[in-house]
Amino acid sequence: LFMFGHSLGAVHAVRYVMKYPNAPITGIVAPSPATSERLKVSAATRAMGAAMEYLKPHFKTGDIHYRGKIVLGTVAGDLHDIGNKIVGMFFEGGGWEAIDCGVDVSEPQFQEAIQEFQPDAVGMSALLTTTMVNMEEIVRGLKTKFPKLLVIVGGAPVTDAFAARIGADFYSPDPQGALEKLNNIR
Repeated sequence: LFMFGHSLGAVHAVRYVMKYPNAPITGIVAPSPATSERLKVSAATRAMGAAMEYLKPHFKTGDIHYRGKIVLGTVAGDLHDIGNKIVGMFFEGGGWEAIDCGVDVSEPQFQEAIQEFQPDAVGMSALLTTTMVNMEEIVRGLKTKFPKLLVIVGGAPVTDAFAARIGADFYSPDPQGALEKLNNIR
C-alpha cells in the first residue's frame, strides 16, 4: 500500500483494505500479526489521506459545501498523530473542513490557528497520561479567549470525567462518536 503514490491508487488501496481487512498485505515487512495490524492501519490512514487530498478540489470549487470548520491538534508534549489524523479524515469525510495543526501543539499555536481560520470548534488529542494534563491549561486558556468556541477532546487516556473537569465541551472515545457530536452542533 505504501507504493500507491498517487491519489487514484490511494482510493484503490482504501477499497482493497476495506474489502479484504484480513489480507496479508505486509508480507515479509511485518514480523508479527500485531505489527501487521499496525502497518495496515498506518497504510490505510496514509491512503485515506491521499484520497481526501484527491477530493479536496471538489470542496474548493463549491461543488461540495462544508458543514463547518474544526481546528485539530495533538497537545503540547505529545508526538503521536495517527489518531488525530484518523479523526480529521472522519470529519472531512463527514463534510467538515479539518485544519490539522499537527503534534506538540501549544496553547498559543491553537490560538493562532483559531484566529486565522475562525473554526466552529477545536479538537485536541493526547495519547499519553503525561501529556493529557496539558489539555487542561490549553482548554482553559482557549475558553478564556474564545468563550463560545466548542472544544472536543479525545485520546486513549482521556475520559468523560476528565473532559468535564478541564472544561471541554465534549469527549468521544472514537472518531465516529466525535463526528456525531460535532454534527449535532450544526
